[in-house]
Amino acid sequence: MVAVGYALDLSGGPTVTSGITSSTQRTVQGQDSTGEVRTYRDVLQTDAALNPGNSGGPLVTLDGEVVGISAAGTTQAENIGFAIAIDVAEPLLESATAT
Repeated sequence: MVAVGYALDLSGGPTVTSGITSSTQRTVQGQDSTGEVRTYRDVLQTDAALNPGNSGGPLVTLDGEVVGISAAGTTQAENIGFAIAIDVAEPLLESATAT
């Protein structure tokens, strides 16, 4: 599994980190950039590094299949991040582009 993004908004282009997906149906709460606490359901848990700036990037298998969208890291534990499963994200993306 690899996560693609612009970690820490560093110059030089996107970054790629690797990891494994250790769970596929977690429910977690996380604080967004406005301070609001949000609940994420049925998210993928990964140990790929998800730093500020990586969120919104794809979580991709080694076969090139997008399986999630990186959503959040956690300060409660090291090396744990969460991604919205692509099966959950696709209908939302399709409805947003249809308007």
